[in-house]
Amino acid sequence: MMLRALAVAEQLALALWIGSLAGFAFVFAPAAFARLSAELDAFASIVGGSLAGLTLLGYACGTIALASSLVSVAVTHSAAAVARAACIVVMLALIAYSQRAVVPSMIATQASFGAPFNTIDKSDPRRIRYDALHAESSRLFGAVLLLGLIGIGLRTQEFPRRLLPR
Repeated sequence: MMLRALAVAEQLALALWIGSLAGFAFVFAPAAFARLSAELDAFASIVGGSLAGLTLLGYACGTIALASSLVSVAVTHSAAAVARAACIVVMLALIAYSQRAVVPSMIATQASFGAPFNTIDKSDPRRIRYDALHAESSRLFGAVLLLGLIGIGLRTQEFPRRLLPR
């Protein structure tokens, strides 16, 4: 019964985290950009605040999912549980790296503009740097999304064999 409850907690935590990231990437960010493309400074501020919130949600959900997965590893010795735990550790590491290294560099680069974002030419080295950092941030969050989907898939495969009553 405890394993079932932990499996549900892990699935819910991963689903909330991954669903939030997908909603941000595929719904919120495009809609916000469509309305604020002429005001990129406002767009960057809103997106930055949203990503900070998503990162905190990721830490919370990742901690719950990792704890549940580690208990599953200890009890079942399942290769799928080990793989899930590894996915979650990498997910947490990627968001920590993004929030502690990439995002501060993006903020510093944007601050160095000294002018509205839209006035900075795309060939300006600072703009090129900012765009490269943005691409790196997108790749990192994309990797977290993919790893989360893999983690959910690994749990789904294991669920019928290990956790349903016989």
